[in-house]
Amino acid sequence: MRDPSLLSASRAQRHYSAQRSAAGPDCAGFTDPDAPSSLHLGICDDALVTMTKPQKLKNTAEGLLAGLAAIGFQGPWPWAHHQWEGAFYRAWRNWAPAANTEMFRTFQVGGSANGRTSQARDILFSVKSTSPFSDYKDALNPQPLGLTPEEYLEIHVHGASPEQWKELARAFLAEMSNPS
Repeated sequence: MRDPSLLSASRAQRHYSAQRSAAGPDCAGFTDPDAPSSLHLGICDDALVTMTKPQKLKNTAEGLLAGLAAIGFQGPWPWAHHQWEGAFYRAWRNWAPAANTEMFRTFQVGGSANGRTSQARDILFSVKSTSPFSDYKDALNPQPLGLTPEEYLEIHVHGASPEQWKELARAFLAEMSNPS
């Protein structure tokens, strides 16, 4: 889990108390129902198990969209796949956390037949109606699950800090405004 000191003390206490209560006395096998990718969380030992491909894609989608909301991008998402994918690949390639294959998919044009890489468009295909960003095509939710985008990133998105997600969002928008 993330460092709760970055959240308000009362919000962090409520969040972790609710998780521990739901997990039961031994804290084993707790699945956070509010986690965007239904990650299996080790609440007592703060350990994460390996994410599946769909979880990695959803984690990336939630991180990118929350990062965009955190830097003030309100939406709508005006781009077709052929317009935004190249910019995403360039920003992703230069983003340090992307190298962590335990938390993130490898992205390339066309994906791969062996399932080891994905296309960028798979990220947005993973945003379902249960996501606080499900309406990203119209507008980004400025208060996902009643939290600030930074708090949402801290609690519900894994593999990078909120500042790193905002860095990716800025790099993506910079690439969108300066296409190569």
